[in-house]
Amino acid sequence: MNSLQPSLDENPEEQYRVTSHTEVVAILRALAADNVLVTVFFDGPNRLFVTRLLAVNPQHEEIIFDGLSNDAEKTAMHFAPRLSVHAFHHQIKIMFDSEQAEPTRFEDQPAFRMRLPKSVIRLQRRADYRAKAPVLSAATLALQNESLSTPLIVRISEISCGGISFSLPAEKATFSAGHVFTCCRLEMPQIGNIDVALEIRHVAQHEDSAGRTMQRYGCKFIDISGADTTRVQRYVHQIDMERRRTIGHQ
Repeated sequence: MNSLQPSLDENPEEQYRVTSHTEVVAILRALAADNVLVTVFFDGPNRLFVTRLLAVNPQHEEIIFDGLSNDAEKTAMHFAPRLSVHAFHHQIKIMFDSEQAEPTRFEDQPAFRMRLPKSVIRLQRRADYRAKAPVLSAATLALQNESLSTPLIVRISEISCGGISFSLPAEKATFSAGHVFTCCRLEMPQIGNIDVALEIRHVAQHEDSAGRTMQRYGCKFIDISGADTTRVQRYVHQIDMERRRTIGHQ
């Protein structure tokens, strides 16, 4: 039997397997909602096609994909002993296997369906995955250095285990790439506060919804401890769970 590319059974990434039914449904619905391109491998590593996930129907234990136009490919996929589905969503690799695909119709168009997987592998590099902070529970940062007479409180727009980003009105304060904040207080709702040092790595200008000129700063954590990295990861996970819970209830 030909092996798929890549096989999940012998994959060290198994530690990232998600088995919660609610989470699996939410992850797959996010792929469908964002119209993410999906690659399906079948009948060996060189047989594949690119499609989109159209619907997730947990009540029928099925997921539905956009159909194939090539009859030979349809037949080969239908009789393939195993299929492997791969996608990238917000810098996260999503993978799962299926044993069979069946032709069907969706909104009066050709489609195919698979059984809803019992689990998916959700692989992310912790330092690379950036979560957008929700408005109602965004982390805040108290910036401090010798150029500021009092701490400058800013709302975090994105956060990862590698750093954060935030925006400030250009007239309020201006910093340059390479600027270092040696002691800042990061406050994360429901997680707690940590003291961090930051280096500005990127600066970009944009306008907010009110037409104000804003400076967006992308910052890297400097020598953050393992314990504090874990706290940041918990906050990132909290944001992600809230987002997926919202999608799952749609």
